Amino acid sequence: MQKIRLGIDLDHVIRNINRQIVKYYQKDFDESIDIDEVDMKDDVLRDVCHFETKGEMMRFLYEDYPLEVFGQAPQIDRNLSRDINMWMADLTNQEEYDVEIFYFSMKEYNLTLQSTYFFLSKIGSRVRKVVFPKTEDELMQYGDVFITANPDVAKEAKDNDKGVVFVRMNFNREGEKDSDWTVDSLREFLDTEDKLKKVANLVKTDKDAE
Repeated sequence: MQKIRLGIDLDHVIRNINRQIVKYYQKDFDESIDIDEVDMKDDVLRDVCHFETKGEMMRFLYEDYPLEVFGQAPQIDRNLSRDINMWMADLTNQEEYDVEIFYFSMKEYNLTLQSTYFFLSKIGSRVRKVVFPKTEDELMQYGDVFITANPDVAKEAKDNDKGVVFVRMNFNREGEKDSDWTVDSLREFLDTEDKLKKVANLVKTDKDAE
């Protein structure tokens, strides 16, 4: 069986942190913001939230509202985790590929770690492995193919001969140059009938390296 280690990014792929960021920024800084008018595919920290300093932004995310942003965020799409669980169950009924699915989230620390575990519990995740790499380079040791909306992860993966399924947002179009397969959402990926074969084709084998 061909081994496939598939890493799925949480932020902007499964977890809608943008809505929570705007919600609590509105509460503390600018009540005039109409949340329903904000495009959640934008870079809301840049385009909607106007913190005076980087330190103020970091305190907002990592000290004032880590649970609200990282733990209580909704899923990008309704029932997304349920459908991932169903796909994982289907994977046990095929014998061509040995698939390990894991979640990852970049550069989390302190209160956001426990908040992310709360998020995963809340959505009923059955993924056995979750990693919190401090750098993109560290992330590479865990997977063969990565589903991400993070251009830095996509670039590092491409530089290391890893496969990239890139989730398109308004703010990350530069990452598409490092993508092997670009989708508008994880839902689009899950709805692709031959997704497992397409992912398997992105795994670089020893023969490919020769």
